[in-house]
Amino acid sequence: MSSVVQTIAASVGGRFLLLGCADGLRAYDVHSLGIVKKIIPSAGETPATRGCRAVGGPVRVVAVLGETPLIAFVLEGGVTSELVSEGELEGAAVSGRSTSSVASTSRVLCLYDASKGQRMAELHFETEVVGIQMNTRRLVVALVECIHVFDLLTLERLAELRTASPPNPNGLLVLSELTTNVHGEAVSYLAFPQSDQGYGDVWVAQITEKPMDREGEWTDVVNASGGKRCGFVERVSIVKAHHRAVVCMAMTRDGTRLATASERGTTVKVFEPSSARLLCHFRRGVKAARMLSLSFDTSCASSGLRLAALSNRGTLHVFRCSSTGGSELVVHESLLPYTGSEMRSFAQVTVGKASTASCASPSLGLNCTMGHELQCCFFSQDGQFVYVVLPAPCVMEENTARIQDAAGSGVSLLSELKADVGARWMLQKYAIHMHGCELVNSHVLN
Repeated sequence: MSSVVQTIAASVGGRFLLLGCADGLRAYDVHSLGIVKKIIPSAGETPATRGCRAVGGPVRVVAVLGETPLIAFVLEGGVTSELVSEGELEGAAVSGRSTSSVASTSRVLCLYDASKGQRMAELHFETEVVGIQMNTRRLVVALVECIHVFDLLTLERLAELRTASPPNPNGLLVLSELTTNVHGEAVSYLAFPQSDQGYGDVWVAQITEKPMDREGEWTDVVNASGGKRCGFVERVSIVKAHHRAVVCMAMTRDGTRLATASERGTTVKVFEPSSARLLCHFRRGVKAARMLSLSFDTSCASSGLRLAALSNRGTLHVFRCSSTGGSELVVHESLLPYTGSEMRSFAQVTVGKASTASCASPSLGLNCTMGHELQCCFFSQDGQFVYVVLPAPCVMEENTARIQDAAGSGVSLLSELKADVGARWMLQKYAIHMHGCELVNSHVLN
């Protein structure tokens, strides 16, 4: 069964993959051995053994908490469907209530436990939710003109950050895991686009575990009770990332590295968030492109920190952010105007081609939809592979789309096959070598 995919999210560490579709939420367990298991069924399919059942509803925003089954999602406005468990459906039937429940809109965030098939909580907002990030302690929710910070355990709102300059309609933000800052305090780092002059700046804030004794320096941070500065959040730096709007970001688990790309998409930069210091300046290409996804390797491999970048030109680049042994490849700012100072990827591949191990129909050649604006890349748990989520085939050899009818005449089924297959998506697995990437297999996400 095919459906329009509206949003994609992968867990930190690459264990879980979520697709927010027009007919509901789909979740997959991506095993390090290459086994892909569907853990939330599509609408109309038999419920999974753990009792989770999808009951329609287009999903517009989705996020997952690390390697746990806790999922946060938001539906399109005006939808009257949601994810419910088998027990909830049976209870509604016994009591005579409607199984479609009350209306859910783009202003309602749902927390859902996929392991139990239960909705845990709902959070209501004054405007539509456009972005979500979670770690073990914090839930961060982006609206178009502000960001809300919650305690994930109690769902108490800790702070509200105004982001009206420029607006953030795509909900772009990144959040680190709980880590330690230079003062030895337990903090989480949060980064999002914000600029008083131009559009290429990124603001970095730290979220502390306890209220700070001193008042925060950020006058736009207010608590839920109204108006006062909140000691839980304070700005630590402003990253002067690009001369154009930032459209893609990634952050390491420990919050020590922040990768950014602008709407031009020719370069990728890596900064130290706490100090805004530029560490690496990578060249993706000369022609402008839309950067669709950035992802750091979280495996702590001995080969050093690596960064994957996927663009709408159909290319996957893997950059080495540190050399063997961990010494940083620092580019001095005075050298940046010269192209010789820009480092290039050590591994590159054109994504979307079919592999012999593909589980799709062998009669169909797989080519990605070039220029599609919704794709995702992420490293495997062991760091040996990079996964790419992208549209399944839309280009096929015409001779594979012809059959013989009973009278023996050839009938072209190209348009019919395109309509049936074009909406499908696939997960491609690439092995990373010393000087390149190799496609290992492709898995159709049905």
